[in-house]
Amino acid sequence: MKNQMLLQVQPNSNRDQDSQTQNYFIDSTDRKAESTRIDNETFNTIQDASKQVIVHSVIAGGLAQDNTVSDFVTLTSQLPVGVQVVVWLNEHLGPIESEGKFFEEMRAYLDNKHRVTGIVRLPKRTDNTYGKDIATMLKRRLTFDEALKSDTFQLMSKQRIKIVQRSIYEQLAIAI
Repeated sequence: MKNQMLLQVQPNSNRDQDSQTQNYFIDSTDRKAESTRIDNETFNTIQDASKQVIVHSVIAGGLAQDNTVSDFVTLTSQLPVGVQVVVWLNEHLGPIESEGKFFEEMRAYLDNKHRVTGIVRLPKRTDNTYGKDIATMLKRRLTFDEALKSDTFQLMSKQRIKIVQRSIYEQLAIAI
């Protein structure tokens, strides 16, 4: 599993809050595309346009952990000054820990803590309820709002989706 990174560009200040300065999200899971962005100084160009760049980097638990932690270290070392990182700790495939240390105690995080503006935790949830509901939502490529309005989900499924949404949104509000 590759480190699934997302690039977020948002206004640098309240004065930039017009229709031309919305948040933009660029999926950056392709390493070649990411390398091109770094080579072309894309992040610097965006910052020069008075935009704040926030990179979202996913650390997965289980067998993917070592690779995604390594990708996080590589990514943070290549980003220009001023680019912040939001780390998503996804425990769906297993806990995120190494040698008895949680992510925030690992050398990879401690060495790059100054780049991290926030952490979003995606804890492992019950597979046959939460897992099934979120998997269905993702398979159908629905946003949280679309899923909550959809006839696909029954009352308790919508409640579980709402719980996950609220948890993520509350963490993001703190992180960015």
